[in-house]
Amino acid sequence: MGRRGLAGCGDRIMEQSVKTDRASTATPRRKSDYSLLERFRYRCGKKFKDLRFVLNRDVFKNPAARRLHREHPVTLSEAQARVVQELTSRGIAMIHVDELLGHSGLYEAVAEAADAFEHGGAVVEGIRRYEEHYGDSSWKEYIVRRFGNGERVGGDDPLVRFALCGELLDTVNAYMGMWTRLLGVNLWYTIPLAAQRERLASQNWHRDPEDQSLVKVFLQFREVDKGAGPFEYVPGSRAGGKYSHLWPMATGSGTRGYIPDELIDEHVEEGDIVTGTCRAGTLIFCDTSGFHRGGFARENPRLTGLFMYKTPASLYDCILNIDRVCDSETRTPQAGFALE
Repeated sequence: MGRRGLAGCGDRIMEQSVKTDRASTATPRRKSDYSLLERFRYRCGKKFKDLRFVLNRDVFKNPAARRLHREHPVTLSEAQARVVQELTSRGIAMIHVDELLGHSGLYEAVAEAADAFEHGGAVVEGIRRYEEHYGDSSWKEYIVRRFGNGERVGGDDPLVRFALCGELLDTVNAYMGMWTRLLGVNLWYTIPLAAQRERLASQNWHRDPEDQSLVKVFLQFREVDKGAGPFEYVPGSRAGGKYSHLWPMATGSGTRGYIPDELIDEHVEEGDIVTGTCRAGTLIFCDTSGFHRGGFARENPRLTGLFMYKTPASLYDCILNIDRVCDSETRTPQAGFALE
């Protein structure tokens, strides 16, 4: 369908966004509730942020990061090169951790932390609370996280060490063509629930807002089948792809809401959607500026390690307060840059 056929899609996206907004607050404000001054300030603030992002992307930060990448070349393994090639051509790549990392011991340390988290009190309480109150959910109550936003994390934490190891960081940097910053790490426990319910938040199709191009790496500690709410992705939806014109990001400082299923079904061919069912120990590298969703688990839980990377131009700060790394295994110029 051509662009004229998309004329009514914006209204339906707006309806979806309004529905999400209303679910998250008891008294949503209408456009008429904002004064002219408030609207003027918002528009000016957004334009200023957009200008900052463009200058960082095209003039200041990203060009410097590209220069560092050229001046400090690294030799990729065959497995890393294959991941970069698949990311470049499709925006998504899946590989088993043994093939990418070998037997470095990093995975074992992360898996041990994940197992302790899964059987800890936070997950037990999160499951109880969600099962009792899922009908009142408005955001991501179906996910239990190891770290909260802004939490202080030691540089020797297994998740941080894993995120900064050369096998991951060099792969991400090679795809992005520059040295990248670490946006955050976490462990996610996705709670399954067979009850009839609507998709919430990132269970719906969306583009991530943090940057115009960014990489998230998902490490699945358990087998993920269709009942565990697998990650789904539309490869052709990144910049330059055949679906990139559908509801594109304006800049790295914002998106245009969640996309209703019927619009994706209408405009994206079924064979162009990748479903990330996989065995335990699988790494999923993905440029999440493209359409994706996940976490709608109905039968089985999903235990996931999350490692997020952005360009230096992004206006988003790291979601955690990570101490500087002192471990010799991750004390590289690239790792130091990633934490700045």
